[in-house]
Amino acid sequence: MNLGQKVGRADRVRIWRASVTKWQLKVFLTVLGLGIMGAVLYYTKTLVDELVANEKRTVELYASLLARSYQSTNDEDLLFYVDMTYSSIHFPVIFADRNDDPVYPYQQFMMNVDMDTTLSVQQQKEWLRAYIQEMKREYPPFEMVDPTGKVVQRMFYTNSAIVRRLRYMPFVEILIVAAFILVGYVAFSTIRRNEESNIWVGMAKEAAHQLGTPLSSMLAWLEILRMERHDPHRVEETSREMERDVERLNVIANRFAKIGSQPKLETVALGPVIEHVCTYFETRLPNLGRKVSISRNLDAALTASISIELFEWVIENLIKNAVEAIERHDGLIEITLRKKIKGQGVLVVVRDNGKGMTRQIASRIFQPGYTTKKRGWGLGLSLSRRIIEDYHGGRLFVRETQPGPEQPSGSSCRSMNTRPEPSNIDWLILLPIAGLLMFSIAFVYSASASFADVKFGSSEELVWNHAIRVLVGLTLMIVFAKIDYRVWQGTSATVLLVAIGFLLMVLVMGTEIKGASRWVKLGPVNFQPSELAKFALVIHTAALLSTNRSTLRTWKKGILPIMVWVLPVCILIALQPNLSTASVIFLIVMVMMFLADVDIKHLLIIVGTGLLVASAYAVTAEYRLKRLVAFFGGGTGDEPVRYQLDQALIAFGNGGITGVGPGQSRQRDWFLPESYGDFIFSIVGEEYGFLGVSLLVSAFVLIMWRGYTVAKKAPDAFGRLLAAGITTTLAIYAFVNAGVTCGVLPTTGLPMPFISYGGSSVFFSAIAVGILLNVSSQAGVYRRRNTRPLTE
Repeated sequence: MNLGQKVGRADRVRIWRASVTKWQLKVFLTVLGLGIMGAVLYYTKTLVDELVANEKRTVELYASLLARSYQSTNDEDLLFYVDMTYSSIHFPVIFADRNDDPVYPYQQFMMNVDMDTTLSVQQQKEWLRAYIQEMKREYPPFEMVDPTGKVVQRMFYTNSAIVRRLRYMPFVEILIVAAFILVGYVAFSTIRRNEESNIWVGMAKEAAHQLGTPLSSMLAWLEILRMERHDPHRVEETSREMERDVERLNVIANRFAKIGSQPKLETVALGPVIEHVCTYFETRLPNLGRKVSISRNLDAALTASISIELFEWVIENLIKNAVEAIERHDGLIEITLRKKIKGQGVLVVVRDNGKGMTRQIASRIFQPGYTTKKRGWGLGLSLSRRIIEDYHGGRLFVRETQPGPEQPSGSSCRSMNTRPEPSNIDWLILLPIAGLLMFSIAFVYSASASFADVKFGSSEELVWNHAIRVLVGLTLMIVFAKIDYRVWQGTSATVLLVAIGFLLMVLVMGTEIKGASRWVKLGPVNFQPSELAKFALVIHTAALLSTNRSTLRTWKKGILPIMVWVLPVCILIALQPNLSTASVIFLIVMVMMFLADVDIKHLLIIVGTGLLVASAYAVTAEYRLKRLVAFFGGGTGDEPVRYQLDQALIAFGNGGITGVGPGQSRQRDWFLPESYGDFIFSIVGEEYGFLGVSLLVSAFVLIMWRGYTVAKKAPDAFGRLLAAGITTTLAIYAFVNAGVTCGVLPTTGLPMPFISYGGSSVFFSAIAVGILLNVSSQAGVYRRRNTRPLTE
């Protein structure tokens, strides 16, 4: 009998296409990574060249002014320009005579030179001579002549510390990124290999276990046939038993054949299916040496679209797990089939009076290969969850249990509305977010103090506003963490329609700030509707993707229903004008569609079209075109933007490794615009250095890792996509903001989540994290003690 499944031509074509898609994706990601690295190197080189040229022009101007001052000592305007140019020199300069010897007194004829003043005069002279020779090899000196044309002095210079650091910055960034990629690749490859190994070993052992019972029975029946071949009645009875075992073998073969391919679902009554499995177990439980009774409370009228063979397999696993949980001689198993109290769908609940399990076990029960049994292989629960959730659109979950009678465990063919346990707090999400919000108060105060003191007469004006917003944001986070995230699946369309209404209000009666109309005035506060629209679209996209899972690879029923919502939101935001936010929101939706397994060809077509439209729209406005020219190093670009980027990089250069200290930033004082808003990341880099920036980035990496872990373990498709969408939104905003302030990306105006000054961003980001915490509380990431798995 063939227990396997041959690979036909259609299967080979499907496998070949999947491998080609993976190969194309790897090539695309490799080319993209190389392109980003090349862009970083090119941009840094261009920036360094401009800074070097600027320093050369400054020295040349200073030398020229000094030479003219020698010829005209009474020109006050000239002396004023000399002093102004002197104050703009931030790089080492040494004056020497015609023989290249430093001019004495040395301290008066050098600038920005860190020389040990404890040395003797002769030692100082020798040290300066050596330094002058280094400068001479790097750049030729500027000569200052008197009215007779005689060389009076020669001025030597070298690059500033910022330029020297910037020369090495791209290589440091590339090494850090390469290290992260290498560690991530090794870690994920190891995890994937271990999981694949566990799955294959578990599948093999599970197949042996499933086949072992009917094969053993058939061997016993054959022996009976040999012994009782002269008794026709006995032979007929044995033949019927052998037919049942053959049918059992056929069922097992069909089950394993359906794993890995989409099964055909049919609408059937669930009661008879469950009754058939229970009857099968009742005839075999006495052979296990236990007196376990199975009580049924089945609603015969309930139907669902299922694969009968796979659904029976899940019910068998649940019953076997319940039997194994009962350690004493007798026990009770109760199976209930009923309609859900809230929402559509049915609920299958398996209860027993067996033992529970610890939180540590509960956090790993869905991992392939994990088991608590001495002879187990840890595949039943993993396969059962995939059968219920991936093939039937439902969820498999563990409910809280206590030792004693009626310990509940269950699975459902549709998600069940349950409120999260108040103790299930995901501290790996909450603590980093709370820490970022708390530290943001210090960051905002340091970055805004000078500006607030001049504009409002108090250096604490803005920080108090921000502190109040932080407290409100934390409150909103806690409140929304208590609301079952499934509530938003049914109300997502309404929330998004409200957001679109506010976006329309922006175009009609929006408040213009800094040249863009992106706000609506609600009483005493300005509200930014794009922040609401961003997360509303993420929620509604998750709802659409989870509802239309069977049609996601089609244009009409899979792609168009999503784009009908995405395009109006992006267009309305782009018209404010706010092309950067519209582009990032579009990117977030594309990432969610990719994670939902939308056809990669469809995604490439949509992304390509979006890039063409965004590029065409970008060049329709002069200020956007200037920003792009400024980013790519053009001299005719947007000079204020260019100045802002240069000042941000200077802030990073000032910070070095450990920073200049809290509150000691120099760039915040009228050098760096928006230092407390979109460019606050550079102030963090200046005051806390590379170490502070690394800790800040690590906090976002931790949030991103934990968010995707929650998405992986979410109890249903909507929860998975919702958690992934929220995590992707926070991650993209954080890393795009960091890329802008580091000069890797063009200026966008996107805030740093939880750090930048701003009410709408803090409020809606906190609400989104609250929803993510609710998903985590129901995702099996944390469980109380005395819970146990449905099956091993």
